[in-house]
Amino acid sequence: MATAQENTVLIDHHLKTVGTLVVNAALCDLLLYNAFKVISGCESKIASAIYFSSETLNVKSKFITRILIANKNQKETKILERIIKATEKAQNQRNELSHSLLQVTGEENKVRALNARRQGQPGTPISGPFLDGLVKHSSQAHIAALRAYQELCQKRGIPPVVSHE
Repeated sequence: MATAQENTVLIDHHLKTVGTLVVNAALCDLLLYNAFKVISGCESKIASAIYFSSETLNVKSKFITRILIANKNQKETKILERIIKATEKAQNQRNELSHSLLQVTGEENKVRALNARRQGQPGTPISGPFLDGLVKHSSQAHIAALRAYQELCQKRGIPPVVSHE
């Protein structure tokens, strides 16, 4: 049976993990936006207006795919596919916790993440290794997106500047 002190430590770990996952997903999205700017040739204000007109990765990916089809550059298509895949991975790690509420349940007094979108399921048991695994995968996704973006910039002969503008 978990003690109140152990659960407090676990809940703190959970909150820190959520923050890290949110930041990693946002960084991947920012890298994807910058890649969108590069392949579209749009100046920053126009690229921002288009890219951020939707919150969903699905819509953003469709914008990018259409540009890649028009550009007919297979190498850049593969690079952008890696950035999209990494962004999706980071967002999935974030979503695992960000759409959940914590609840201490059962006789064992264990912490579980309950996701309202997964009705009828008992919730995911929260543990240090589980949280650390989410951060590991999210961080790997961020690094993969960054490397792919750097590769795109190197191919284009431009500095790999990452900007929100």
